[in-house]
Amino acid sequence: MIKDNHQQNNTSPTNSRPISNQSFKIKSWLKFIRFNNLLIGMATQYLIYFVLLRGILEMDAQGKAFPLFSSTIILLIIVKFLIVAAGNIVNDIYDYGIDQINKPDKVFINNIITKRGAWLLYFALNIAAIAVSFLLYRTETHEWRWLYPVGLTGLIVGLWAYSAFFKSSPLVGNLMVAFFVTFAPYFVLLPIIHQPTNAPETSYAQLLSTAQSLGWFYIVFAFLTTLTREIIKDLEDMEGDARFGARTLPIVIGIPKTKIFLLIVMIIFLISLIIYANQWLLNGQYWLSLVFMIMLLILPTLWIAYSITGARTKADFHKISSLMKLLMLMGLVFLIIFYLNVL
Repeated sequence: MIKDNHQQNNTSPTNSRPISNQSFKIKSWLKFIRFNNLLIGMATQYLIYFVLLRGILEMDAQGKAFPLFSSTIILLIIVKFLIVAAGNIVNDIYDYGIDQINKPDKVFINNIITKRGAWLLYFALNIAAIAVSFLLYRTETHEWRWLYPVGLTGLIVGLWAYSAFFKSSPLVGNLMVAFFVTFAPYFVLLPIIHQPTNAPETSYAQLLSTAQSLGWFYIVFAFLTTLTREIIKDLEDMEGDARFGARTLPIVIGIPKTKIFLLIVMIIFLISLIIYANQWLLNGQYWLSLVFMIMLLILPTLWIAYSITGARTKADFHKISSLMKLLMLMGLVFLIIFYLNVL
């Protein structure tokens, strides 16, 4: 009996080890493609569609109701998943050396996949994304539908160029990422933001004007918050970037001047919030939305700006980067509150 028990104790860990290893590999792969960030991005796309199109407009100019899930939004979610996952992979390929210094616990190349395998996966995901973009072109009927295959293919090329050439250049790489992120709300709103609003004063025209305004606001919101966070991440990663000869903004102009630039961007962001609040929330008497904009967006932005002035260490900038990510999530919460306030 003692021998049998001893054998059972020896075999139990052996039997459980493959399950543990498999679980570890799955988690590593999810981190490799930044699955959590991809989920947030896909949720953002659908939320913009649900609130601005289905929620506010309810139906298009021809009186056709927006469905809960349209073929366009489903295909857009799929293509964004493919393109961003591929972009994360190629970024890891080019940043292999730098990541070993800046974030050694998040180096996946040559750990869960070879460099050659990563390149093959990168091309496979992009080919699939281009195929889906042409499906979008065939699905839509509006005159701007050509932007789906052209724009999304350009996004793929741009993400590769960013990782290969521009990521380590001062400000250019930051602006490119901010521009890429704005593509998500832009493509979702493509059918409406180009529609004329000089129609007679009908209820639909008024709703269309509100949806367009909120849509452009979120494009500006995505651009400015992403630009701010990318520069903060450069401040956080200065050690590894400098060792590999990168010329990011903090390395070129120094930390104090970079902080001043960040504060200027955040002032522009605050001004855009105030303009939007004055033009749409006050005039439309959306008082609940105004209160939550102050609580969720304006006050946190002021706190982040204050935190930037006193930040010194890598840990300080990492904390501010996390706060910026939370601010971006609060932007989605505000979108839901605005939707409930308008109804």
